[in-house]
Amino acid sequence: MTRPALVPDLSTLTLREATPAEKVLCWRINAASWAGRLTVDDYVLRETINGSGLLTGNGGIKYWVSVGSHITGGQDGESGGGEVIYASVESLWKEIVVRDGEGVRREGCWAIASVFTPEKWRRRGIAAQMMRKLAEWFDGEGGGGEYYSPLGWSSFPSLETHLPPGSSHSTDAKPLAASDLPPLCDRDVAAIIQDIRDAPLMPGTHTRLAFLPSYAQAEWHFGAEDHVASKLFTDRMPEVKGAISQSGETWGYWVHDFTENILLFLRLVSLYPPSSSAEEEKAILELSDVLRAAQVEAATWAFKSVVLWNPDRRTLGACKLALGLGEGEE
Repeated sequence: MTRPALVPDLSTLTLREATPAEKVLCWRINAASWAGRLTVDDYVLRETINGSGLLTGNGGIKYWVSVGSHITGGQDGESGGGEVIYASVESLWKEIVVRDGEGVRREGCWAIASVFTPEKWRRRGIAAQMMRKLAEWFDGEGGGGEYYSPLGWSSFPSLETHLPPGSSHSTDAKPLAASDLPPLCDRDVAAIIQDIRDAPLMPGTHTRLAFLPSYAQAEWHFGAEDHVASKLFTDRMPEVKGAISQSGETWGYWVHDFTENILLFLRLVSLYPPSSSAEEEKAILELSDVLRAAQVEAATWAFKSVVLWNPDRRTLGACKLALGLGEGEE
């Protein structure tokens, strides 16, 4: 019978930035959960590439480890200096727009990703303690769900909509390559900043903010999917990154998930203002064209579905149109 791993004294654990060797060790440990169809070595290479892009280069990503002393000899996750890595997490520097009593401005903030605890140390409070210390570090800089909210990390509901692939769908939307996206991302960012500037603050609300969907963010995802594709396929790459309407006012871009076999929208943009007129019908029609283009792309890769997160009312109308559903049908 296997004896349960001894629980470290949480007060003795230290949160610090990982050394280069510890980063690789963490990737090798969490590869069992996150490598998908990649080998461990290819997964480590992917994570190395992910750390040198527009978003993450020049200090845009920090790798953290929660470390402590050995409890018994031969622990998994030994960092090489007599310490054991009990948990790890990454922080990414992202751009936001903020509106408060001082006006509207662009700032940067840290976002968290890749919280991981090896199986033997889970449900011991280790990750929760690590997140508390990380929050303290963020606060010192001035800068889900299960352990985030109780520790002050507010989580938001995430609703998903799934569309089936559709190889026979016709669409007027034009395909987008990665090189087409930088100016579109700039337009998207400008529109979001204007929305934050124009929308009235709700009573009792003192601050509004939004993460800005920059091209650097999209490139981070594209780099990962391109690396995975290069290891899985010898004759093709996911060159179609999105689609845009003929008017140029509606577009979307996505990422190919070769582990889950889904096409996941990163961003779906409609620059038409809210309206109850014929312009609203045009906006929905153009969105449905982009969605159909995504369905065609999903069919090209034999994916099981197209996935959108948190669709608004206009997007839901476009989904119904793409599915051929009439008013009132679900």
